Amino acid sequence: METKTFKEQLHEESPKDPKHFSLWLALVVLVVVGAGGVAAYDNLKNDTNEQEELDSSDPVSSEVEGWQTYRNEEFGFEVRYPKEWEVSEGMGNDVNFTLRDNEGNFPEFTIVTNSYDSTSFSLLEASLDSYGLDQKQKSEILVDNSAATKISGYAVLDNGSPWHVIRVIVENDGRIYEIDGDNTQEIFDQILSTFKFTDSTDTSDWQTYRNEEYGFELEYPRDWYITLVTARNQSEIPYIFIDSPESGIGSAYSIYVYIHENPNSYSAMDFANKIEKIKYESEHCDCPGFESEFETKINNIEAYELFEVFTLDNVYMEQIFFTNENLAFEASFPAKRQSEGSWIVGSVKNNQTAHQIFSTFMFIE
Repeated sequence: METKTFKEQLHEESPKDPKHFSLWLALVVLVVVGAGGVAAYDNLKNDTNEQEELDSSDPVSSEVEGWQTYRNEEFGFEVRYPKEWEVSEGMGNDVNFTLRDNEGNFPEFTIVTNSYDSTSFSLLEASLDSYGLDQKQKSEILVDNSAATKISGYAVLDNGSPWHVIRVIVENDGRIYEIDGDNTQEIFDQILSTFKFTDSTDTSDWQTYRNEEYGFELEYPRDWYITLVTARNQSEIPYIFIDSPESGIGSAYSIYVYIHENPNSYSAMDFANKIEKIKYESEHCDCPGFESEFETKINNIEAYELFEVFTLDNVYMEQIFFTNENLAFEASFPAKRQSEGSWIVGSVKNNQTAHQIFSTFMFIE
């Protein structure tokens, strides 16, 4: 059996099936016959559509526009909230946003900031079990471009009435943020959409790496190292790796950016799926699993991420894919969370730096 290289598999086009030609031709005839009627209908409704477009507006953005901004430098975040809500800071690490309405609902939005070594995603999720939630739902979302877990459901009060509960758990810069909503299902997502992490890292002395051949540039810390490894033959893939200062002592935190050919102009998501399919079908596949996958952005570039990919050497990785014309980029670097047997050090801090590096990534002409 002929073995194809990784690059050859990416070049393959989907086979064309001649049996579908007659069906396709029939559809074309139907479209042509119906075109006259459709055109007449379109002309009739043009005036109405133009009026609807003039009257349309974004209700979320217009409502948020009048909100106030709360910023907490100590815990590294800011968020906007309705001006009629009250803000109170707790004695410890919590901030509460409350609306005292006339119906006694007291909707509340709470942000609790924990150190990374004092709690975990699983503990914060398990603590909700004490509520005995009905209709419990769990999903993976993005909060300010960071992967987060959202859990929601209904608790039953002593008087028998339902009480809606939401918890979002997200980590950033060595902290785990617990964002809770009590009876706020109608406005929780609006408030959450304004949540931003504040950048505490000084990048003013970072260096710029520019690659004219592959058409991109990025910035990186002055004490990190960057190297381009070229392909020596058709089966190899060129890549750059960016090493942290700890790399010289045998406990590397390295960022790899593989540069693939993308002759079929796959999207980031399609290319990620194509690569995973090839890996799983190969004879020597270690077949790693991953916690979740989702669409994201790299400095406003559409991207697709496989989050917490577990490899056989006990390392959790993040893999982010993004494309540009006939090239596809695969960024791979250790995640914040690592297993006890992992040899990665400084994963929390360095992972944050990795995300900051990619926030500077841009394509060049």
